Amino acid sequence: MLRNIKLGPNYSRHLALTEPVMDRTAVRLPTFPIESLPGQRWELQTEKQSVGSVIGIGRSFLEAIIKGAAAYYTPTNEQIIKAIATFSDDRLDERLIHPRPHRLLTLLEALARGYSSDELTELTKIDRYYFDQLKRGTDLVRRLNENQGSLDILREAKYWGLSDDQIAQSWAISPQKVADLREENQLHRVYKEVDPSAGEFDEHPHRFYATFETENESDATAGPRALIVGDGPRKLGNSTANDYVLAMIARELKHHQYQVVSHSNNPNSLLMTQWLSDKVYLEPMTEEAVASVARLERPDYAFVPAGKQELGRAIERVSPTTKVVVIEATQIPKNVVSSIPTLEFNGLFDGQVVYQLGVTGELKDQGVGKYQTLAKRYPAHLESDLATKVTATSERAISQQETPGLYQVLYQVDGDAEGVHEDVSPLTAPDIAFMTKVLGMNLTAIWVRLMIGRFSGQALVKASHEGTTYHDAIYRAHFPYADYHLTNQKSAPATVIGAQIERANKGSEQ
Repeated sequence: MLRNIKLGPNYSRHLALTEPVMDRTAVRLPTFPIESLPGQRWELQTEKQSVGSVIGIGRSFLEAIIKGAAAYYTPTNEQIIKAIATFSDDRLDERLIHPRPHRLLTLLEALARGYSSDELTELTKIDRYYFDQLKRGTDLVRRLNENQGSLDILREAKYWGLSDDQIAQSWAISPQKVADLREENQLHRVYKEVDPSAGEFDEHPHRFYATFETENESDATAGPRALIVGDGPRKLGNSTANDYVLAMIARELKHHQYQVVSHSNNPNSLLMTQWLSDKVYLEPMTEEAVASVARLERPDYAFVPAGKQELGRAIERVSPTTKVVVIEATQIPKNVVSSIPTLEFNGLFDGQVVYQLGVTGELKDQGVGKYQTLAKRYPAHLESDLATKVTATSERAISQQETPGLYQVLYQVDGDAEGVHEDVSPLTAPDIAFMTKVLGMNLTAIWVRLMIGRFSGQALVKASHEGTTYHDAIYRAHFPYADYHLTNQKSAPATVIGAQIERANKGSEQ
C-alpha cells in the first residue's frame, strides 16, 4: 500500500499519498550514440534507441529545456546543426514528419525559418504549447543578436537559462567578458532545492538546481567535503563502468567522514542516490555551472573525470584551496589487436613502490584469429622465467610515472618468449571493475586513500593475501550491434555497450 512506502528521513511521512505541488519544471532529454556509431541510418521508431539521458531543471519549461540541451552542444552536434541549416524546406519537412535523434535541433531550425506553432503541430503531432515556449527562446536569441552588450537582454537571457558561452557566441565576444559583465552587475546564480511539496512540508532531499533569482536555498556543506563531478549522460564505451568508479569513490569518501557533494546532469547516475551523495547539484556539465558550485561549496577535494580537465581548471580558478584530482580511470580503454599473445601487467604506484595486482592475458578472437585487449583472462598462465621478466620490466616502467595511481603495462610476447613493453596507461574503469572482482579488493577505495593521504602499503599487502580471489576468470566486452539492428563492425572501445565476467574452464582458450 502507498501508506507503507518509506522515502527516507528527509521526506515527510506518507508523502507518497500526497499530491505534489511543483514550483519548478524538469525536462529529460535522450542522448544517442551517433558519435560512436557513425554512418548508420537513425530513424526513431517505437523501440528505444537512446543510450542515456540528461536532465534540466528550472523555474520554467524554457529554462529547463535550455539547460538540458546544453549537453547537445558537442563538436559532432555542432556539425549536425550546421547540416540541418542547409536543408531545403522539403527535406526539413521530411525530418519533422519522420523524426531522427536530436529532434529538438530540427524543431529549432524550423522555428528559426518562421514555421508557425500550428504548422509544426500538424507535421509533428506535438502539442503547440511546446512550440510556443520554444518560440520564446528563438525570439530571445534573435534579440540577443540585435542588442549586443545590452544589460537588460543579458539579465533576461540568464533568467531563461542561456549560458555565458551561448551569449558570447551571439555577441561575438569571449565567455569571460560575459562573465565579467555579470559580475560587475551582480548577476549571480542562486540555488533552489528540489522540494517535492514546494514548501508545504518540511522536507530536504538536498537536491538543488540553479536559477537567476534572489533567494538562495543552499549553503556550503559543513565539515570536510569533496566534490565529485559526474561523467555526463550515459553513452557507449565505458560509461557504465565510469559510473561504478564514481560511486565507489563517493562511498569511500563517506567512509572517511567526507561530506560528498555531486554535480551531475545524468538522472540515471548512481551519484543521485542519497546513500552516496549528501548533496547533489542537478546542473549542466559546463565550466560556468561547475565553477559556480565550487565557489559556493569550497570543497577540500574535487574529483573530475579524465577528458573534463577544463572543469578542473575552472574549479581551481574560483577555489584555489581545492585540490583537484583527475580520475584517470574514466579514460576510454585502448583495444589492441595483435597476432601474437598480449599480456597486461596491473599495478598500483604510490609514488615510490609498485604493488603488483596481477597479470591478465588477452584471448584470441576466433573470428579473426587475433588477440584483443577487450577480451582477457585472469590470471595469465606464464612460465616462471617469463613471469619474472614481465614483472621486472613492468615495475620499472610504472615507477617512471610522474604521479601515483593505478597503472597497466601492455606487454607483447614473441615466439621465443621474449617480450616487448609497448605502453603504460592508467587502469581504466572496466579493468578496475574486473580486477576488483577477481582480486577481492576494492581498487577504487585503495586509489581514493592514496589521493587523500590515507594509503597504507602494509594494509594493501595484507588485503592482497586475504582477498577472496576469483581464479580463472574471463572478461568479454559486449557490442551494441544486435540491440541497434546493425551489421557487425570492427570492434572498438567507443562501441562497447557493456561486459560480462565469467569463470573460465581449466584448459579453455588461452
